[in-house]
Amino acid sequence: MCYHDTSLVRTRDCEKVCRVGDRAILSHDKVPLDLARAIENATGKKALLEDAKGPPGDVRETYADISRAARDFGFAPKVSLGEGIPRFVEWYRRFYAV
Repeated sequence: MCYHDTSLVRTRDCEKVCRVGDRAILSHDKVPLDLARAIENATGKKALLEDAKGPPGDVRETYADISRAARDFGFAPKVSLGEGIPRFVEWYRRFYAV
């Protein structure tokens, strides 16, 4: 998952597609709960969580290999998920006046 500020790569003559994100290995078992907790902390609201299996064929772990984006564009994540969620919640509240 990427906070949007870290997922944008700009160049004039870009003929390459690069996957960008964080170098961390994301586990299907851990990430949803971590994400829910971060959203709870940012919003000050308790989530109603349900322990459910992922859909058939769901990827259990993922790893964003950003080496090409780092090499070709100098890309390096600057905002962690823990920082990006509160920023997004703040933006959302301002944008929608909630």
